[in-house]
Amino acid sequence: MDRTLAQKLWEMLDPVVAHQGYEIVEVEVHGSRNVIVRVFIDGPSGITIDKCAEFSRLFSDLLDVEDPIKARYTLEVSSPGLDRPLRKPAHFKKAVGQQVQLKYGPPGDKLTKLRGALVAADEASIEILDQMGSKHSVNIADVFAANVVYDVAAELRRA
Repeated sequence: MDRTLAQKLWEMLDPVVAHQGYEIVEVEVHGSRNVIVRVFIDGPSGITIDKCAEFSRLFSDLLDVEDPIKARYTLEVSSPGLDRPLRKPAHFKKAVGQQVQLKYGPPGDKLTKLRGALVAADEASIEILDQMGSKHSVNIADVFAANVVYDVAAELRRA
C-alpha cells in the first residue's frame, strides 16, 4: 500500500468530509498501473450508501482538478464496515472493550501481529489483553495497521 499517496489524499479530502460532519476513517491506495483508492467514511449516526455516492462524486471532481494520481485509478467510497480500521487515538478509544487485531513495530523493523481485547486507549498508547491473558502496551505511533475483529458467533450468543 502506498502510504505517502494515501496520506496526501487523506489531507486533500478531509476538509470536504469534515465540512459535512463526517470523518475519514481510512484511505488505502493499492497498485501502481491500475490504482485502487479506497476511502472509508463514517459519521455520528453512520453513513448511508447515498452519502457514499455523494462523496464519491465530490472526490472524483476534486481529484480530476488536483490530479494527485498519475495513473489510471478506481475510486471506492464506503463505510468502514464491522471490521473497521483503527488509525486515530479517537478510533482506539471508541473500540475499548472490543476484540482487535493489529500489526505494529518501529519503522523499518519486522512487524509484530497481535490479537486480543482492547482494554485501554489514550492519546499515545493502547493496551491489549491477548488470548493467553498477557497485557501488551503499544504506542499508537508504532501501529502499522489495526482493525476491530467482529465476532459473529459472540453476537449470535448475545441475541
